[in-house]
Amino acid sequence: MLWSMTLSGLEGNNYLEVLDVSFKEYKNENLELPMFRFLPKRLEIVYRGDYLYCWLTLRINYQKLYQCIQKLTDGNEESPVLFDLVFENSLKKTDLKFLLISNKKSVVFTNWEMQIDKNHKQSMQDHLLDVIEDETKRTLLKEAWALVGEKKYALAQEKCNALLTLDPRYGYAYFLESRLLCYKEGFEACYAKKDYFIEKTKHEPAALAHIYNNYGCLLDEELRYEESKTYFEKAIDVYPKEGLYACNLAEMYCKLKNPKKAMEYAEKSRKLGYESETLNLILESKGTHDFVKMREEYTQ
Repeated sequence: MLWSMTLSGLEGNNYLEVLDVSFKEYKNENLELPMFRFLPKRLEIVYRGDYLYCWLTLRINYQKLYQCIQKLTDGNEESPVLFDLVFENSLKKTDLKFLLISNKKSVVFTNWEMQIDKNHKQSMQDHLLDVIEDETKRTLLKEAWALVGEKKYALAQEKCNALLTLDPRYGYAYFLESRLLCYKEGFEACYAKKDYFIEKTKHEPAALAHIYNNYGCLLDEELRYEESKTYFEKAIDVYPKEGLYACNLAEMYCKLKNPKKAMEYAEKSRKLGYESETLNLILESKGTHDFVKMREEYTQ
């Protein structure tokens, strides 16, 4: 029998496993099947989330299916048949409209049974909700930083507040908040809330490292290089795979006239794959580049 299948209405990253009447099993990653010879007997929808599990099984009365196809095609087995499966999947229930289409004619097929693994379905839906929330947070964060770039700090703060309402533990929202505080009220206001921002991000190493790096940069701006160095070291300790922090520490050692240490961290930064003009200056000068003089010339 020449048949193909399309499925729609399912959210998430599912794929299809089919058992046909010849007892052959095959898989399809795209939920769309090309033409096969043997009719399907069982369809299983497998969710590819954090792990693989079958959450929906459709058992088909293939004898009734064959009879329905014979009527639809007037017994012409050379006529291709499309199985169009339209799922309506919600938190409460999963419904299906199974349509057979051939020669511009269609008929609803109803001789099937659906089995749902409630625990697996719930796990899938929980995972999908997490994915949607993560996408929403990334979108809000991106929009907020774009507003920061335009110096629209009040609007950026609204985005930041929305992020923290959505997820009060989202570390990158606190990093954004720290930068906004600095831009709106100055360095001292940001210093005053240092312990608060560290406490709010300590569960999320990448975000905590951003906080430490932020304070290192503020202290660098005030020419407090020894204090700045301490915060870059803390950033490296909590998130050692980010090359930016090693580069910033190398720059501090240049400013503190310690070329050996500057080269040590510059090499570490390069090995981590980090690239920047600052890193190139440190490496080319063997850790002796005069960033202090370059800053003075730039500000004149």
